[in-house]
Amino acid sequence: MKKTAGLAALALLTICHVSVFISNDFHERAARFAFDHEKQSGLFKSSTVFFPWHDRAWLGLARALSGKAMDSLGEVETRDEALNTAVSSFGKALKLNPVSAAGHFYLGQTLLYMNYLQDSAAMPYFEEYRKAAELTGHNAELYFESGKVLLSRWSDLEETERSFTLEILKKALSGKDLKRLHDVLEIWLLQIGNPEVVEAVMPVDSAALRFYASFLGEKSFSLEPRQKALARAESLDLGKALEELAAGRREMDYFQEEKAEDLLRACLRRLDNIHFYGDLIGTEEAADFIAWSSARKQALSLLAVHQVGKTGSLDDPDGFIESYLEAEDQALEIGVFEKFLRERGILKDRQSGALDSEDLKTLAFGMDLDFRQHRYRDIARTGQMLEESTVVVPEGAKESYVSILNTIGNALLKLDYAYEAEKQFRQVLEIEPANFEALLGLAKSYSRLNDEERLLEIRKLTEAVLTPAVLPLGGRTVGKGTTLAVPLVCEEGRASFSMTIEGLRTGIDPLVTVFFNGRVVFENYLEAGPAEFAAVTKEGRNTLEITPVNEPVRILDLRWSKAGQAASGSH
Repeated sequence: MKKTAGLAALALLTICHVSVFISNDFHERAARFAFDHEKQSGLFKSSTVFFPWHDRAWLGLARALSGKAMDSLGEVETRDEALNTAVSSFGKALKLNPVSAAGHFYLGQTLLYMNYLQDSAAMPYFEEYRKAAELTGHNAELYFESGKVLLSRWSDLEETERSFTLEILKKALSGKDLKRLHDVLEIWLLQIGNPEVVEAVMPVDSAALRFYASFLGEKSFSLEPRQKALARAESLDLGKALEELAAGRREMDYFQEEKAEDLLRACLRRLDNIHFYGDLIGTEEAADFIAWSSARKQALSLLAVHQVGKTGSLDDPDGFIESYLEAEDQALEIGVFEKFLRERGILKDRQSGALDSEDLKTLAFGMDLDFRQHRYRDIARTGQMLEESTVVVPEGAKESYVSILNTIGNALLKLDYAYEAEKQFRQVLEIEPANFEALLGLAKSYSRLNDEERLLEIRKLTEAVLTPAVLPLGGRTVGKGTTLAVPLVCEEGRASFSMTIEGLRTGIDPLVTVFFNGRVVFENYLEAGPAEFAAVTKEGRNTLEITPVNEPVRILDLRWSKAGQAASGSH
């Protein structure tokens, strides 16, 4: 009796194993026919016959039947039968495995198909997508896919369902995956278009905000949300730059100079990518210029010191020293930098006698530091020393010598020695007839001497060096997302600009951004007429940059004038 029972149990176990084996075999064979839903559904069905408790086989059958229905859209009877059988098969799969996220997701997808294709009552697809989302982690692809599907059905969702959809997408995008963000933006633009919806799920991340702003610009969307996103991104970037600055300073204190340099370079890149959109649109959430300026000066100062420490010279391959001195406006801080250079033996006391090329370069640098610290009498004495010295100016040292003469001339003007200043500036023009700094210095000298005849002569020479009031740009084409930089030579002050720009395609208004010396001064769609804006110019070289955002453009000309003058008038 016991032996018979044992044999029966063994036979039953063998049958089960064989059934499972055959079921798995059908399942594996079915997986090979991903694009043949008819054959695939037959194999999955056979799998369920041999082992009806195989939830993955029922799920595979349901998905194959759903695919078969999509293949038979024009055959209504076949299509509807496949959809109904698919729903039944999903039910069996979920009864065996109620926590299958994939089962709930694909059931929701099938119910959504039925809503589109059948005239019956609306199928409860939302509940299945909700279960799929709740059964997966925030980073899972099914979680994100559930959110995308629900977003695409936004107009049909109730308020609680919309809140749940936003919660899914906010969590799914928290990983700052820009590809996911792009998918969401495409659905949002097509189905909704309300910025409040997409802004509710945006991660607090400058890269994501800049991506969003770029997307809006390329799609020719409203300017306000784009510019607000850029202003917010710049505010976040400033905060991150301040953290990198602090970390770089700590690494310097711990003598981890390579780590410090990497952090400070990253800080500087982040700061240089801030164009002050907040100031353009007047929003409270904007990068603070004072904090930005202070951080940039500190980063440049640390990098300049680090560079001098590495090279033991004034060599400036990355331009950190030059950029720092251009940015620094505090004499006390310049003095600290000068002390550092003297302690390293790079700057020495000046002595009379012959000067070679390297001496002239160092002298020009030291005198520039003197001028920035208001040591005008020391500079005048150095000028006297040079007159008593033998100065041979090699070809490669002319730039340094010109800088020395201009510094002496400007220092003499500060001391109100206009006659002596004129002499220095005239020497510069003998070397460089169009030197802008010397021409301006002579204009100041003759103005103080009340020499109207010479002042008029110099002003004519100065106007010849300045960028003309109308600058033809030859119909230059600038591609979407690329930048055309236009160098300008200006006097210091406020100026008005007008740029004639044409789009290359009819019916599309080009969106154009203009930066002046790194700050955004104009961004708008050019429906008709030129781009007009104002900017504060600095003495000498300035840079105007034009970037088309959504369409390539052709730039015909640039007209500019000092404040209060007509653009076509003289300077």
